[in-house]
Amino acid sequence: FGGDEVVKAKDGAGSATLSMAYAGARFADSLLRAMKGESVVEPTFIALAADPEGAKEFRELGAGSLEFFAVPVELGPGGVKRIVPLGAQPSAFELDAIKVATEALATNIATGVTYVKGV
Repeated sequence: FGGDEVVKAKDGAGSATLSMAYAGARFADSLLRAMKGESVVEPTFIALAADPEGAKEFRELGAGSLEFFAVPVELGPGGVKRIVPLGAQPSAFELDAIKVATEALATNIATGVTYVKGV
């Protein structure tokens, strides 16, 4: 679950709360800057349908048919302007990591969608 990896990495020396708080504050700051017209790029876990054309690269790299994935996005006054291309081919190690992540994500996404729908 969210933050478990951080807690394990800290080996009992604290929780993941500060990390999550910082990430939330940073993202909120980025959204406010984007709403004022500044072009801001942030890594974001989004519905790939937000930019089907931009999502193609990530689907080909391993996201496949996943509905949601973490990608760099350009934010603007109206929200997500586009998914930003990586600009470089991932290494074999990174491609393997994407494969492992997508397997776990498929289950987590299904659980989250079910929870939100109240099923």
